[in-house]
Amino acid sequence: MVSTLWRDAPSHISLLFWLTVLLATTASCSDPQTTRAHGSLRQLEVTSADCSFGLFDVLLNWADPDAGQGRLRYGKCSVPHDVVREGTIFVMADRSQSLLRWLAGGTAETIYNSTGRKYDIVAWYPRGNGDASATVPGPAECFTSDAERKAFYVQSSLEMGIEHFWGDHMEYRHQQGPEDARDWLRLQTKMIEHCLSGQNQTMLSYIGTAATVRDLVAMADAFDGPGSPINFWGVGEDARIGEYLLQMFPERAGRIVLQAPLSLATLSRPGQNPFEVWREDVRHAHDSMIKQFAMGLEVLHGDDSNGSLPSDRQWTRASIVSGLMHTLEDVRRTYVGWRNSLEVDLDNSALNQTLGQFFEQATSVDVDTAAVANSVALLHRSQLHSVELTDLRRMSVLCGDQLGEYGPATAARVSHDMLSRIEQEFDLAPLLATSIFPSLPYFCHLWPLRATERLRFFELDGTSVEHRNVAFPPLIVQYDMNPFAPPRPPSSILPGIEEFSLMVESKSRLFEATRFDPQTCIGRSISDYLRDGILPITRLCRDDEGALQPEDGRGSCLHATGLSPSVRSEWVSDATETWLLCANVMGFVAIASLIMFLANMLAQSHATGVIRLVGEDEGVNPRNGLGDQY
Repeated sequence: MVSTLWRDAPSHISLLFWLTVLLATTASCSDPQTTRAHGSLRQLEVTSADCSFGLFDVLLNWADPDAGQGRLRYGKCSVPHDVVREGTIFVMADRSQSLLRWLAGGTAETIYNSTGRKYDIVAWYPRGNGDASATVPGPAECFTSDAERKAFYVQSSLEMGIEHFWGDHMEYRHQQGPEDARDWLRLQTKMIEHCLSGQNQTMLSYIGTAATVRDLVAMADAFDGPGSPINFWGVGEDARIGEYLLQMFPERAGRIVLQAPLSLATLSRPGQNPFEVWREDVRHAHDSMIKQFAMGLEVLHGDDSNGSLPSDRQWTRASIVSGLMHTLEDVRRTYVGWRNSLEVDLDNSALNQTLGQFFEQATSVDVDTAAVANSVALLHRSQLHSVELTDLRRMSVLCGDQLGEYGPATAARVSHDMLSRIEQEFDLAPLLATSIFPSLPYFCHLWPLRATERLRFFELDGTSVEHRNVAFPPLIVQYDMNPFAPPRPPSSILPGIEEFSLMVESKSRLFEATRFDPQTCIGRSISDYLRDGILPITRLCRDDEGALQPEDGRGSCLHATGLSPSVRSEWVSDATETWLLCANVMGFVAIASLIMFLANMLAQSHATGVIRLVGEDEGVNPRNGLGDQY
């Protein structure tokens, strides 16, 4: 194709020459690990005219090709044939669903439609997730059944002289005290050691956020061409991928959405106190749930002027309480590292009093205690077969990214310090549990493995390592009432990056704080950003207020750039400079668009050398082994 351009379109020569100079200059500054080898696609099955599924081959260690190959599972929904394709939006697949279900409905389909079907949507299971038979490195797994898990804890308790107080699903039959905290920490420490002894620890060292980002860059090269802008949408824990991408490859930044980024990312900072991170997270989650219960009461009493509930179905007392209890259970599974029996939770006065407000009798001051008990029981139905108490998948990534090296003496000291703090603050979040204990991801000091590649974004004093100029400002979306992601200063999310756009939703809807809905203020802003690269003109969203105007009255172009206040004060002093900046921004966008167009033309000539299809002529049946795996 390049030779055809030179032969048949000589007018392009000068443009191609300067593009070549630009690409050569960029390549000289790019990370050498990404230029050594690209991944390859293996398309396994096309389920419709628009969606296909396959495997993507990557290097286990992008700095050492001799380490071997890894493998990821992906799904792709392509733009219609009559629509001009503008690129790819990459998203992480929901680990609780198959790729087929995730792409065929829900968020993925909504993204596809709300961006005008101009972008392919690619979802993938990253390293350490997905189906162990297809993803390499596969997930860190330990127990194959509830019975096996219970047998381990019972036997370990006998060996360690710990009295066994649990039911069939590892729930405490009494309110825990300081001695229980000490014993549970000993048991969890032994569980980690036991589970790691049965793992391929070399493979686990290849699991890490930096490696996942390099996989993403390789996929973008394969789908959109080498050097193409990378569009990515990460929600919650998945936003961590976008944070690393902006730090590692700021020149590749396309439209990157960081929606409700978790504070767990701060655990990788040098000297970070894990108890303090957990304490901040739990207090925010507890306060958010109190506000959500209050909102539920307002709705129950006929006041939903703030649009707190999704309008796609009818809401009753039972459905409101059910939704609140399911959210509360998700919060407990995320932050609480042990379980209570139903009898213990029924004695939780804070929970009972909160629920009692929903079941006050109309003719008396009495509360329908049976209804309260049934609501509390909802907390326990979803925990019967949950694996959070022994789930090592999150630890393998979050703890593998830790900068500090593991040491037995350090682990013992941190455990001792955490225990003393836990015992002092058992009642930190009474709505969640009468006695509370941190979940596994906050015990990274017990995880001895570290990822092959780790990145330092902060100095020991907490300052960013260096300033980075991104090719396009990312969009950060935060929620005041999302219990899973307390709002954080942008400097702690993207250290060293001053060009961004920040949006905060001041009053989230019940149950579905981060659910993508293009009809809301946040949803419209995300759609506009992903579809057309339009940065929002406001920082604050309230769904009952609709689209807002710029808060400070400045020109919308300036406000949309998301420049930090310090940069704004340096660049803009009056309205004249505001419009000058707008002109510069628009000129930059025009030039960038031209370069992207030409780069895409060149990239098409390499496509056949990157993608390889596996069919029956290679001895592989494209439809074997799919079904529920997708």
